[in-house]
Formats: sequence, C-alpha cells, structure tokens
Amino acid sequence: MTLFSGFGKVGVLSGAGGGGSSAAATYVHIRAWGAGGGGSTSYTPGSGRAGGGGGYVEAYFNASAGQVVSFIVGTGGLRDTPASGDSTGGLFTGVLEGNSPATPGNHSKIIIGVGGGGGAGSYSDPGIQPNTPGFGGQGGTATGGLGGTGANSGPGGGGGTQSAGGAGGGSDGDGDGAAGTTVTGGEGGHTGNQQGGGGGGGYYGGGGGSGDTTSGNGAGGGGGSSYIGGSPGHGVPTVVTNTGGATGQNPARPAPSTLSAGAPHPAYTAGKGIGGAQNASGGAGRIEVIQGGSVEQTYNSSSVNVSIPADWLTDP
Repeated sequence: MTLFSGFGKVGVLSGAGGGGSSAAATYVHIRAWGAGGGGSTSYTPGSGRAGGGGGYVEAYFNASAGQVVSFIVGTGGLRDTPASGDSTGGLFTGVLEGNSPATPGNHSKIIIGVGGGGGAGSYSDPGIQPNTPGFGGQGGTATGGLGGTGANSGPGGGGGTQSAGGAGGGSDGDGDGAAGTTVTGGEGGHTGNQQGGGGGGGYYGGGGGSGDTTSGNGAGGGGGSSYIGGSPGHGVPTVVTNTGGATGQNPARPAPSTLSAGAPHPAYTAGKGIGGAQNASGGAGRIEVIQGGSVEQTYNSSSVNVSIPADWLTDP
C-alpha cells in the first residue's frame, strides 16, 4: 500500500487490506461504494437501458477519538415510469465533518465523496435500439462517466469533475438536461415519454441527459465525481480507485454498450452500488470502516452521525 502525503494528509490504498494500530494512530480507514443509477422501463421486450454503476473509493482520513463525522449512504436511483418521469441518478455517498447533511451548503465539509451512477434514458422505439445506448454514466474517479446518447435526442449528461457539475445534455432547447451542481446531479430533460436520465450525485453531480423531441429514446445522465480530502483540510485526490461499470458493479450490458462488465473488486458486496437493469432501480451505496484488514462497521442506508471510537483509529 502507498500513503500519499500532501494537502490534508490523505492516505490512499493501492490495494485491499489495512494497517495496524498504534498509540498515536490518527486515521480512519474506509471503503465506500457510490449508489447506482436507475434503469429505464422496457416498453417493448429488451428495450430498457441500464443505469450507471456507482464509483468506489478506498482511503484513510485524519481523525481523532470523539470527533463527530457524518456517514452518508446514498439511495439508488429510481427507474423511469410514466408517473415519475425520468430515471434518476444515484445519490451522494460519503463522509462529512460534524453533523452535516449532504447539501450544497456543506460542500466544504466533505472529507470523502463517492460518485453515484447516472440514470438511463427512457426508451420507446424498438426500431432504433441497435444504435442508441442511452445508458447512464458510471460514478467516477476524479471525473464521472458520460451518459449514453439517445436517438433523436442530444447527447448524454456530462460527468461531474473536481470543480464543476457535469453539463446537461442537449442543444435544441427542447428537453435539454440540467447541469449537475455541488453534491446533486442534474435533472433529465423532459419531452413526453422520451425523457433523459438524471445525473448521479457526487462531489460534483453529473448532468442530466437530454430528452427525445420525436420518437426514440432519451439520453443517459452523467455520473458524479469522487473526491478524497482530509480533515480539517481538503484537496484534490491523488488516487481514487473506481469500480463503476468497468469492474462489475453494472449488470451485463447488451450491444451496443461500450462499457464492459469485468471482475468486481475483491471486497465487493453483491448488489451494492449496482446500476439498475431495465425495469429496475439502482443499488444503494455502502460504507465500510476497516480495522486491521477486517470490516469493523458497515453502513448501508440513510445517514448517521458518529463519534469516532478510539478503536477505529489506525495507521496506514
């Protein structure tokens, strides 16, 4: 494993495992999976599209016994329905200083942020399926993945970065997706039943995909970005290890997807952070506290404020 020194004294693992403890230990070691984006409804057999898988971060952050932090676990994005509208992106997952909810106003308090996957674009026309992915973009490393382009619509939403939300997809002024913002993904564009997928949450959220102005399918939302900072300082991550669509958090993707499945991370828990398949919502995120190479505590839903116990502290 490698400890990178720098602003915030961020420790980032180059592989699985964990350090030991000492009397002077001042770090908490976590693994965190972002929430997956929602899939789209299959109006005709096989026509639904998959949402993007959440990102993955494994890191140490500076801490002391009794320090209060908030563990936020994002819920998976919802699949699209005629009643609810576009598929939504997975919500923000991460660790914040103090009793801090994951809101744009608390952006400066983010210690660890994990990008959520973008929602898939809605789909209605089987005749154009072979050329129109519309998949949600995967939760990112320093930058989230791009949403897939839909037929007759503009492009998918852009991925969040370290300094800005992803751009909304679309350029015709009718059904354009909204840009992502701090913590939150942008809403997908709306044009009848052909709606763009929502962007995934993250350090900066992904942009919403554009809606389809005629007949076909909407574009996918972009994935949110991930971030590793230190308490009390914050900085751009030196390394972020990502699973996302490249290493098994997404379901198998039929052609013409450009994202392959691959082998999951060795510590991956099935279903966590997975991009929703057609007709399915995305999987929620997960945070694990690691001590001595073993899982000390897990968080699988919602948010909780924690006073850090001394036995969580470890050395890289």
